[in-house]
This record gives sequence, C-alpha cells and structure tokens, in this order.
Amino acid sequence: MATCAQCNRELPDVARYCFACGTDRYGQGKNRTDSYAVQPGETVRSLNVITSIMPQANGTMPQTYRFALVLVIGAPVVLMLAGFVSLALVMASVSMPCLYMFYFRDVNEWEDQPALTFVATTLVSIITGVLFTRIWMTWQVASDRAASASGSYDAMQLLRYSLPVAVGVVLLAQAGPILLARQDDYDDLIDAMTFGVASGATFAAAESLSVFWSLISTGAWRQDEVDTLYWTTQVLVAGVFKPLIVGSFVGICLAAFAGIGEGPGRFSQRHSRITATVIIGLFAYLSIQDAITQLTDGVTQTVASVLWSAVVAAYLLTRVRMTLHLALIEAATEAAARDLVPKGSNKGIGFCPACRMPLLDGASFCTACGTATRAASKAARRDMATEGVAS
Repeated sequence: MATCAQCNRELPDVARYCFACGTDRYGQGKNRTDSYAVQPGETVRSLNVITSIMPQANGTMPQTYRFALVLVIGAPVVLMLAGFVSLALVMASVSMPCLYMFYFRDVNEWEDQPALTFVATTLVSIITGVLFTRIWMTWQVASDRAASASGSYDAMQLLRYSLPVAVGVVLLAQAGPILLARQDDYDDLIDAMTFGVASGATFAAAESLSVFWSLISTGAWRQDEVDTLYWTTQVLVAGVFKPLIVGSFVGICLAAFAGIGEGPGRFSQRHSRITATVIIGLFAYLSIQDAITQLTDGVTQTVASVLWSAVVAAYLLTRVRMTLHLALIEAATEAAARDLVPKGSNKGIGFCPACRMPLLDGASFCTACGTATRAASKAARRDMATEGVAS
C-alpha cells in the first residue's frame, strides 16, 4: 500500500491519484493544473466550452454536446447567409438556453423539483431580462434624443449606458440561481455555478431578443440583399459570445455565493466582493464594445467587435474552469482533513464516469484517471449508491 503525501490516506500501489483529495502522486503539485478534475485529459487552461460550462456532460455524451454546440452556432449562420436574418437572430438568441435545458434533463439536474428548477433558471431570467432591457432601451432613446437636441456629444455617454446595464444584468441574473443555491438539493458550488451560467445565458438571450424585436416582428423574414459580415457578427455575438460572457460572469458570482464544501449558499463578504468585481468586468467589456461602435465602422468595427468578445469569452472560460477545478480539489481536501465522506463521493460499488475503472468506496476521485466523482451526473451517482446498498 502507498500513502498520499497530502492527506495521508492509504492508497493501492497502482493508484496515480488519491481517492480522497485528488492529489497526483507523480507531480503537478497540490492543485494539479495540468489535469482538469472534471476531465483529466484536458488542462485547466483549456478552452473547451462543453467541459467548462456543462461539467457533468463528461461522463454522459460529451460528443453529442459538442455536435449540438456546433449545430447551434452553424445553423443561424447558414440561415443568415440564405437571407433569413430574423430567423437566424431568433435561433442564435435561444440556442444556448435550449441547449442548457437539454443538458439539465440529461444529467438529471432537475432532481425532484422540476418546476422550481425551470422557473428559477429560465422563466425568472427571461422575464427580468425582457423587462430590464425594455426599460433600459426606453431610457437610452430618451437620452439620445436629449443629446441630439443639444447638438453636443456627451463624453460620459458610455458611463451612463454601460454601468447601469452591468449592474442590472449581474444582480438580476443571480436572482433565480440564488433561490436554488439556498435549497438543500443544490447546495454545492458545481450546482450553483452551473445554474448561474444557465441563468446568465438565458438573460442574455432575452436581452438579444428585446434588442432585435423590432426587426424580428416587423421586418421581412427573408431579405434578398444581406450585409453578410455585419449580420454574421451579430449572430455570433447573440448566439455565442454574449451568452458565454454574461453566463460566465454570473456563474462566477454564484460560485462565490455557494462557497467551498457542502451546505446551502449564503451572502458573504466574498460574494459581495466578487459581485462588485464582476460588475466592473462586465462594465469594461460593454464600454469597450460601445467605444468600438462609436469610433470605428465597416470591416474594422465588425472584426474588432468579434475579436474583443472572443478574448473576453476565452478569459472567462478559463476562470470558470479554474474555479470549478479548485473547488473540487479544495472541498475534497477539506473533507479528507476532517475525516468526512462528501455526499458526492462514490458509495459502495461504482465505476468512474470517464474511464469506467472501479472506484473505491467513499472515493471522491478516480484513482486511475483523477476524475472527480462529483462531476458525474446525479443519476449516475444515485445508481452508484443504489448498487452499493444492494451489494
């Protein structure tokens, strides 16, 4: 038998990872950033969208989700190139929330409260997103008319527009996920962050539909002449970058609300500090996007807008992955130090959701590949517990 250098648990000689704290016996240090706890075949700084914002898909149908992501990105672009601009915008706006609904159903994230889960992650975000955007657009139009009547450009225009949007989006999009994170069934960080990303993406979809509503409701469904570059940019921003950016920002806030370890989420100084930081980050993103619109045009504007959104989305995906990874490692390490068995660990007979190797009783990680058992779907974890009891 071998001994883990981090938590002193006895391990099989063939084990590479500690089943209790996830430490790699052959290097990588305490936080093993070269091996993502959700999907050890990837590094923590990888830009894989699926394993970042849908972490429990790794043990079910990851290729299906990747195909679906390509489809929800590609289909609106094809529709737009065919001249169906309005339909492309609608599909791009709702594609990410619909993909999340499929994900929740697949990994059984609903638990025994489907109504509460659906309302908190979807309806609350849709309603608040639409209402907030309509109020903001009405105020913005009035401000633009006042500035036009005065004949002068206000240098504080970006501050007046972007800051209220950043504050409203970050605070309102957290409402539903916070309701869930305070429930016993959704009391850990991976749940809270996932619901936060889904809520943020849905809020962004509602905002996009509100912005484009005049075109969608009054414009022709098919146009003979389409500004391909401009509308491709709009489709990518509405269907990919905006949901990823807003969703990641909100997810990071909910991770701070849930905290490390088990127990319902709560308001804390850390949550307040992270929320303030996220508001500043979203404000910076929106301000630079508005500046690009004001100061450039044509090809320069579209290219700069997409590149800026891509850079921000890539950074936030890395932040989300690092937050999830460290939470899984630190929660398991804390439980091992207290000689506790986390409720997300394997019970009795079980198999790794990633490599299908046997799991030790009470394991929080696979000793072969290092996958966190908490990254398995709730249906898979219940099957493990049932099989263990039956044995």
